[in-house]
Amino acid sequence: MAKCNKVMGAAALLGFSTLFISLTADAASTEFRATIAYEGACDITVPTTIIFNNGDAVLPSDIESGATTAQKTFDLTLADCKGVNVTPKITIAGESNTTTGKPLFLDAAASDATGYGILLATTGNANFKANPNLAETKNISVIDGWDLKTNLTALNGTLPISATLTCGDCKFDGRLGGELKSNVTFEFKYD
Repeated sequence: MAKCNKVMGAAALLGFSTLFISLTADAASTEFRATIAYEGACDITVPTTIIFNNGDAVLPSDIESGATTAQKTFDLTLADCKGVNVTPKITIAGESNTTTGKPLFLDAAASDATGYGILLATTGNANFKANPNLAETKNISVIDGWDLKTNLTALNGTLPISATLTCGDCKFDGRLGGELKSNVTFEFKYD
């Protein structure tokens, strides 16, 4: 009987071993794959304040004629740009209105002057298109034919912006002098 128990015990142990091997033989593995979307980023800097005519009052006749006292230019600087497979653009946020006949930037609540505004424009550069009125489109578009394979480091550099005090079509009857304010934010975005 003892011999029989040893044989049955060995058979039971062998069956357990077979069962254990059988459980591990059903293991499966999985390979995970993903394509991570490319994102783009650029730091943008512009002067914090633009003051016309060195802070002296600008005559309405200078504004109407487009005299240099009613104009300022500055650079929008793009730095630390990175990414690929995106179409970049720069958006412009700021209050604007058309009371002067065309869209102009103006913070009406913070300004005493009426019938005037700021015309922002860019001549563009090797990467961005010219835009004669940023208040109208609120966008600086990348050049036609932009290659998605272009690394965004190519954008690092400056984009010229002009700011002009204007009365638009100058037909607004209620034009009044006073302080004019406008706050505009430039932001890098991509599609």
